[in-house]
Amino acid sequence: MKLKVRRNTIKIKRNTTRREKKEILPQIVSLITSGTSVTDILVNSSELIIKNFKSLFYIVYILEENKLKCLIKRTMDENNFFPQQIILNTNEKNELLKLKNPVMNSEKNFSFISEKLNINHNIFCIIVPIINIGEFIGIILIGRENKQYDLKDRNIIFSISSLLAPSFSNTRQIYKKEEIKKQIEALMNISKSIVENSNLTDILKTIVNVVAEVMDYKICSVMLFDEEKQELIIKATQSLSEEYRTKPNLKIGQSLSGKAIKEKRPISAIDVLKEPSYKYPEIARREGLKSMLAVPMIFKSKTIGVINVYTTNEHIFSEDEIKMLSSVANLAAVAIANAQLEEETVKAKDALETRKLIERAKGILMKINNMSEEEAYTTMRKKAMDLCKPLKEIAEAIILSMELNKKISGGKDVSSNK
Repeated sequence: MKLKVRRNTIKIKRNTTRREKKEILPQIVSLITSGTSVTDILVNSSELIIKNFKSLFYIVYILEENKLKCLIKRTMDENNFFPQQIILNTNEKNELLKLKNPVMNSEKNFSFISEKLNINHNIFCIIVPIINIGEFIGIILIGRENKQYDLKDRNIIFSISSLLAPSFSNTRQIYKKEEIKKQIEALMNISKSIVENSNLTDILKTIVNVVAEVMDYKICSVMLFDEEKQELIIKATQSLSEEYRTKPNLKIGQSLSGKAIKEKRPISAIDVLKEPSYKYPEIARREGLKSMLAVPMIFKSKTIGVINVYTTNEHIFSEDEIKMLSSVANLAAVAIANAQLEEETVKAKDALETRKLIERAKGILMKINNMSEEEAYTTMRKKAMDLCKPLKEIAEAIILSMELNKKISGGKDVSSNK
């Protein structure tokens, strides 16, 4: 008799628990139709899920390109560490996109989720796809200790996911807008630096710092193309690594960056350590570098350098990332071309002034020493070589000496034709 009563009690408890879980669905519907904000809907629903399924954690990751970005993180165990984003390789992303129903994280195809989240073996976790009108939005993960989720649990949680999918979709759109906003602000900051700063070194420093910070890259560097030597030279990087900053120049025909220069298009590598044409794999290994994108800087059809970025995990660079970096490369190309033009103008002006000084100094020597033009020039050149000084300084010394003599003697300028 006692055994029968006990069995009935257990059955009643089970039925009560299942009824409570089913009641969460109308509660979720009530939240969605209440007119509250998307944030309130997602936060309040997470509390209901943790409570009703007695879960240790409830995590929502939104899929953006090849990254799962954490949107909601609710955990009852402070020792559980969950990353803000999960980088997926091509195979992992393809497997995830095939997910149409809830699965356990221990299932073979999705064990990589456990590994990336570092979930303990005694934790039972469900991976639930978030799908909105056929579009894969992301995943919900809930987990608890010592008790497996049954099929009814999975079905209820999947129903919740379907109800919340539009809210998650809206949130992802907000995320995208925020990312675009950050990128626009980055481009504006770079443009402002170019307009307000005439120092090329400072401009390039701003570029690499802003790009690395906004796009979350491990390293960003600008390399300029020496056409005569057919080499790429690092001119700016935000990397603190002395080994990376001082690595030798790259030959155009021996590097991924050189390929971007030659082909005038972005070149990427998922893993530089596996790329035969990557020149310095040992440095990349020590720095923890994985994926790389090289975007050429082109000004009026002339390639003047390249911007390189690196990540610490395998990464497939999206079209948006390539477009963003191409825009930065265009701005950098304009800044560099203007700086080079200004430098050439200064050199031309200096060369003209130097020529005038030399011509005047030659005239003085020709007049005073009765020399031919060739003899005067040879004398000045020999003096410059003996003293290891530029010919301009010798010419200035001759002119200065003549000016002093003129003041002392009250004589006229012997270099003048008047």
